Amino acid sequence: MGKTIKLPKYSEEEIKKIEEEFDTEEGWVKADEILGKDRVVKSTFVSDYDQVAEKLGERSISEQVKILCNPIYAGIGPYPSIISDEKWIEVGAKLIEEIGIKEYLLNVFYCIEKYLGDFPEKEKWITSAEDKIKEIGVEKFLRNLLATLREAFYDFKNH
Repeated sequence: MGKTIKLPKYSEEEIKKIEEEFDTEEGWVKADEILGKDRVVKSTFVSDYDQVAEKLGERSISEQVKILCNPIYAGIGPYPSIISDEKWIEVGAKLIEEIGIKEYLLNVFYCIEKYLGDFPEKEKWITSAEDKIKEIGVEKFLRNLLATLREAFYDFKNH
């Protein structure tokens, strides 16, 4: 058995808000197709799937992946942190191992694009991010991404 990661407990209000934000996104349909419906969280995070389902409010595997890939929930912009930077980075690294760099970055891209709006072209950003991960490593890339997003939200808010 692999290492068990304890995920934060989400309140019903947080789960409902997250669900409302992502249920209608066209981009998530494509991400779901790429990611698959039934393997990521189950095989990556815990030996007991019921533990994950309970903590994430009985959400589907693809919904759980969307939540865990979303840097906004690490406290970006005006949004409160519901997962620590360290835990988001740790889970991100495990997701990259499980689903691959491109699929993970696609999920992250859709999250960022939704909140920032004016964002670089998808394939260009994903290719650039893949190269950066290979150059500096996953953890450093994810840490830098959070810092960059916090700065971008600060600049966006103040202009």
